[in-house]
Amino acid sequence: MASNSSEIKREVFDGTLKPHYYAPRLTVGRGEAGVALCTLWTLETVLARVLSESDFGLRGPLFSLRGAEYVVRNCLANPVIRAIVVAGSDANGSPEGLLKLVKNGLGPNNEIIGLENEHGKHLVFFDPNLPVSAIDVFRENVQIIDLRGERDWRRVVAKMREIKAGKPYSAERVYYPESLPAANLLPSERYGMRVERESIADAWLDAIFHIRRFGVVKPSDKGRDLQELSSLHVVLNERMDGILDRIPRWLPVTRNGIENYLPVMLSGKPREGVDVAYTYGMQFQNYNGLDQLAEIVTLMRTEWYTKRAVAITWELPDHLTNQIDSAPCVVDLMFLIQDDKLLMTAHFRSHDMFRAWLENVYGLRFLQSEMAQKIGVGLGKLEVISNSAHLWQDIVPDADRVVAEQYPALASLWKEDPRGNFLIAVEGGQIVMTHVDTFGNPTGKVFRGTNGQELYKDAILREGLVSLPDHAAYIAWELGMAAIALTTGSLYRQDRA
Repeated sequence: MASNSSEIKREVFDGTLKPHYYAPRLTVGRGEAGVALCTLWTLETVLARVLSESDFGLRGPLFSLRGAEYVVRNCLANPVIRAIVVAGSDANGSPEGLLKLVKNGLGPNNEIIGLENEHGKHLVFFDPNLPVSAIDVFRENVQIIDLRGERDWRRVVAKMREIKAGKPYSAERVYYPESLPAANLLPSERYGMRVERESIADAWLDAIFHIRRFGVVKPSDKGRDLQELSSLHVVLNERMDGILDRIPRWLPVTRNGIENYLPVMLSGKPREGVDVAYTYGMQFQNYNGLDQLAEIVTLMRTEWYTKRAVAITWELPDHLTNQIDSAPCVVDLMFLIQDDKLLMTAHFRSHDMFRAWLENVYGLRFLQSEMAQKIGVGLGKLEVISNSAHLWQDIVPDADRVVAEQYPALASLWKEDPRGNFLIAVEGGQIVMTHVDTFGNPTGKVFRGTNGQELYKDAILREGLVSLPDHAAYIAWELGMAAIALTTGSLYRQDRA
């Protein structure tokens, strides 16, 4: 994910369509080359049934607001495209970026004018290497036809055939560079990295920080690189009362966005026209006719100690062998009860950490809370394990912006070690370490000696009573100060930081 050359690349336009950005997701047809079709979130199986290759010149999906930039880039590289028809299933308002860009253009900071959340925060910034003059060429020469309200694809095709595209507006293809920051690729354990924070927002920010510091850059089947951590474990314990009121303004999601998403995870009904792979509530509540969540509630009410409380979305062989249709990103949910609280673990095979993780996890927390209430137990921790926790290269500048602005404050916070704490004192010619739980109650583990290094090994390496690196560093410092006091006879008092 290294920075690209700043040079503009130009080629003589030969009259043919040649997808460049996200090319594997685009289909070149045999229809009028000047007419492209943006199908949003519509299923490939639906498109295969209602369209033929003679109906369009180029077609492809549009999954996010930021995709507007790559629509522009592909059109500038294919100046024969004079009209884009937007039709199909709109799952998340993704075409609004393109529509607002065409209508309003860009603001002084390369933001799409008129595309803000309810807090007035700009949602999409264009790469500064794509100049406003080039975007204006697109806006002046490419017509956007919004047919999202049309449910009959036959009428969509009929309207496309009526379009008079006109001649290409340029004699050359133009490829503008992308200012993509380099990945740091620092050494780490890479596999099975763990992040634990109380709140969803803090856990997400910590995860993004770790991906940018330690993630591996690799290609994808989307024609774009991504930066990935494998088997990222994120644990959180945010309480439910007022959870939506606590969504920080700096997050790339809002309360309205989360409320609109919740039915995806909670409802047993599919979203109209949208790939069922992304309608998780329906899959959990209607897996070949089985309401898995209801069965789990019944089971755990009678056998709270069960280890069989598992709900899945994965179906074989289709989700393994069918490379055309989408497959669900969340594969399963696993439930356990401990200390009269419901624990839940969610496994994701693939996780877009910037565009999807937050919605997914807020939805999961609501689902877990509903399950706990139905079973009649308290709400415990939620663990989200992402087999491929990744950032797409086009979103990296946004990720870096959030990390630079928000992570220093998060990093300065003291994290409570779930394995407890130590009270350290110098008594009777010895260093005494008394282990206590997170409420300050003695656990019965007491370590005594005159060698701080040996005490550190006893408590941390041999007994495993410390889980956080900063806690281990704190204990090492305190033992060092206690050892100095023991040697010199000076007063030692533990720093309660």
